[in-house]
Amino acid sequence: MESQKSNQGKYHLRFGEVLALPSGSEKSVPYAVTDHVFRDLIPQGDGETLLKFLNDNEKHDDPLHDACLTWWDIEIKFRDADESIVDGGKVRLCFEVKSEVLFGTQVPYTARNFKPPS
Repeated sequence: MESQKSNQGKYHLRFGEVLALPSGSEKSVPYAVTDHVFRDLIPQGDGETLLKFLNDNEKHDDPLHDACLTWWDIEIKFRDADESIVDGGKVRLCFEVKSEVLFGTQVPYTARNFKPPS
């Protein structure tokens, strides 16, 4: 999975590799958060630093202009049985700022039978 920069660019979210993923199964993806100059590497499990990455949004005097949902469209690549690198599409990592809920979903325009709004 492609690494992601926080909205203000202060942090990077880097993903580890998943060695094998059988069809129809789920697996957690290891990650680490680094600051923008790689001084600090914070291992998975440090929720406080992950929150710093997720909340690295511009702040406004008017709360109506603050972010309520942020997301990152993350490219996925995988190694096929013949060792070739294959494009696996994208996954969307979403963060609801107020409730601090983090979730993944498919990117709408990559969905099968996607119909753009008219």
